[in-house]
Amino acid sequence: MTVQACLNGWRAPAESPALPTTPGELAEEAASAVRAGAASIHLHAKDASGLDTLDPEAVAVAILAVRRRVDSVPIG
Repeated sequence: MTVQACLNGWRAPAESPALPTTPGELAEEAASAVRAGAASIHLHAKDASGLDTLDPEAVAVAILAVRRRVDSVPIG
């Protein structure tokens, strides 16, 4: 069995105060998930207001932050 951690999904910050939206929060949650046994990470990059974005710069910043903390698992 392979476990993939979905860190935040399409949800907005108003839905949960614990929702990771910043690159730093995503990196921390990814590290925690990998320590708990996740074999891969799924995340949604967010803009400054915490909403989903496909802006290449925002996606790159989020992935690089996560990659600095967990370089051994796939990120999607």
